[in-house]
Amino acid sequence: MRFAVIFLALGSTEAMKYGPIGMPRAATRAATPVCGLMDMFKESPEQKRIKDQQLQAMKDMQAMRRDPEAWEAEISKRRNKEVEIRKAAAAGENAVLDNVDTLPQGWKAVLDADTGETYYWNKDTGVTQWERPY
Repeated sequence: MRFAVIFLALGSTEAMKYGPIGMPRAATRAATPVCGLMDMFKESPEQKRIKDQQLQAMKDMQAMRRDPEAWEAEISKRRNKEVEIRKAAAAGENAVLDNVDTLPQGWKAVLDADTGETYYWNKDTGVTQWERPY
């Protein structure tokens, strides 16, 4: 009740300068915000490309699961590759990984038998490196 009396006593233009407890209101912003609320949902072309690739991979996996023969062939291929890696590790040799996606032309991922880390080898030039080539 007391707040209403303060506003009525000051008049409408004077009341707008003060908050409900008679204190001056904070100054309004001088500039508009740089980004809007929905700007955080925008994606770059690179992010969209990656998202589309992931979606396509999921669709391919779903289609493969609908075909029991193709699914069993994929599982067998994975199991055979794991056995090959284990045999190479037991023999102290490096195993070439085929299931690494999107390496540039001529590059192979190789599992180091000593450290268990993956390094990359270009079979055309003979270059080896620990960083993934792009």
